[in-house]
Amino acid sequence: MPRLQHLNITLKWAVGIMILVLLITFTLVTDPGRQIASTFLEYVKSSENSEVDTLPHEERAEIPKVVITEEQALQEVDFFLDLVKNRDEAGLLKYYQERNFYDYYASFLSLEQMAKDTIEGFESIYDIETMQISHFGRDHYPENHQFHVVVVGSKQGAKPVEQDFMVGYGDGSSGYEGFKIQSHMITYFTQTKPFMKSYVQSIQEKDPGYLAMLLTPDDVSYPIYLATNAIKEYEVWLDISHLNYEYNGFSTDEGDQFHYVIYDQQKLKKHQVKIYFADGLLCMEDPFVPEFEMGAPDEVIRQFAQAIEDRDAERLVEIYGGEYEWVVMFSPESDRQNKEKVFENYLKVLGEEKLLFNTFVSSEKIAEDEYVYVITFRYEEGPLFSVNTGESSQTEFRYTVKKMGGEFKVMELPPYQS
Repeated sequence: MPRLQHLNITLKWAVGIMILVLLITFTLVTDPGRQIASTFLEYVKSSENSEVDTLPHEERAEIPKVVITEEQALQEVDFFLDLVKNRDEAGLLKYYQERNFYDYYASFLSLEQMAKDTIEGFESIYDIETMQISHFGRDHYPENHQFHVVVVGSKQGAKPVEQDFMVGYGDGSSGYEGFKIQSHMITYFTQTKPFMKSYVQSIQEKDPGYLAMLLTPDDVSYPIYLATNAIKEYEVWLDISHLNYEYNGFSTDEGDQFHYVIYDQQKLKKHQVKIYFADGLLCMEDPFVPEFEMGAPDEVIRQFAQAIEDRDAERLVEIYGGEYEWVVMFSPESDRQNKEKVFENYLKVLGEEKLLFNTFVSSEKIAEDEYVYVITFRYEEGPLFSVNTGESSQTEFRYTVKKMGGEFKVMELPPYQS
């Protein structure tokens, strides 16, 4: 107790000094200031002989404090491992249901399938009977209720493989109180199955827009024209009308990755792909899917459409690379030399209802650094934007994207309804 009292007194003196520094000007020049300082010093001195706990017992009892120990965290991992070792799908399903931390997964994956896939994932790394807790890892912070438990096991006598388990505890602030457990096989592998299903489906249906979306793990959109080329590669190699896939194991040779094989009905040819993962995202590595550089034409089209939606004349001037001869007719003579004013006036004739990008219909590379896109727009309320052309209406609009001065530019104007 004397040591704690000494610490308590030292802390109070430190706090007192800080407050006095802040109040020193006020203290020196005013009587009230001197009175406040004197009163505070008297309080600190009087606390030298006080007990460490200064709150009344009734108030201390109202402060909730959940203490989770390392032993409890280890018991949680051990319980989970037993479910996997026993291949207890029903037990795993109950485990996931009780820990509603997994409501997120239920939005795109049934928990029944998740339980089944969890066992398959661990079996691809280990003879699951060999799995056991080894030690605590480097991200182990029990004081913050973050427990890093390393599990080790082997497969067919091979070199032991480690698997990280991160164990946390929900304090009820998000509606759930209890343990939360994560590992590659739970957090990521169970997502790869529905991801692969959608990936193969986009190829079968020749849907480059959907494929490009799946190939976009973050906020940098994968180009539609490259997704179109990837589908053509698949058509050459496989009968894409009858595609299927199967899991082909996990490796750590070049970073943690899940391996899948894509094949057609004949199963004469098999195409290998890999799925990497990080920060909650999945990233596909497919030899038929080329990498791309920033500033790709697809992204420019999206920025162009976003500028139309935002009525951002300044951004449209930056993206537009076409002629101004026709569009200046919507501006008074005084504005025609100011490109931003020209676009501001042109956007006014598009109407008050907000116009949004809808979808890519097609894309094609027609020359080096030149692409043609057919896209659609829609109104904010939902229906497609259309332009009357006499006997019919036009809902699809053709745009050329061309590299000019090292940057891609859109060569046509936003759609206009006369």
